[in-house]
Amino acid sequence: MKKGVLLCVLPTFFLITSLLSGERDAEQNITNNDIIIKVTFIAKDKSVLTAVFDNASSTVIITMNNGKTFTLHRALSASGARYAEKEEKIVFWTKGENASLWINDQLIFSGTVKEN
Repeated sequence: MKKGVLLCVLPTFFLITSLLSGERDAEQNITNNDIIIKVTFIAKDKSVLTAVFDNASSTVIITMNNGKTFTLHRALSASGARYAEKEEKIVFWTKGENASLWINDQLIFSGTVKEN
């Protein structure tokens, strides 16, 4: 009899635990929506690209070595984060510590997060 009760209680416990942790994750995501994150990427040739991610507006502002800036909006991505301008001529991809910037289907920058 004790074994049967235990088998009924454990699945219920795990269900409640997973629901509560899901609620906690949702609250954390809501709080993190207003965060602005600045990340600097460095390429093998030592060129630098700075990305300022604004979660509230779903945008990223890219600044290149030459001072040129682009404001891109979050776009559909199967993996990683992808930002693009309306015509998709400028596309910025980031996944993990890697980032790439494409302009007119030409790779302009490829680098990784710069260590402080």
